This record gives sequence, C-alpha cells and structure tokens, in this order.
Amino acid sequence: MTKILLLSDTHSYIDDAILKHVKQADEVWHAGDIGDLKVTDAIKKLKPLRGYMAI
Repeated sequence: MTKILLLSDTHSYIDDAILKHVKQADEVWHAGDIGDLKVTDAIKKLKPLRGYMAI
C-alpha cells in the first residue's frame, strides 16, 4: 500500500516535525498555498512530490 502525505497551506513554513512525516510517506502531495519554494525543495530532497501552486 502506498502512503501519501497530503499537505496544504504551509505558507513558507517547514520544520522537522513536518519532515518527519514526509520521511514516513512514500509520496507527498501539496495542495496549495506553498509560499516560498524552500518548502517544496526540502520535501523533494526526501520524497517524490506532486503539487499545485496558483499564481
């Protein structure tokens, strides 16, 4: 079974608690309001990421 972590509205915030959950998932989906791309960069270093970012 594939484990998907669904995140949204991080608004440029990423910390060790979030990254702990990222490490436990097989794939991460981010559903908007990412803010700074440092969030997606940190996630992509660990797991495959799918996301939607409105401009």
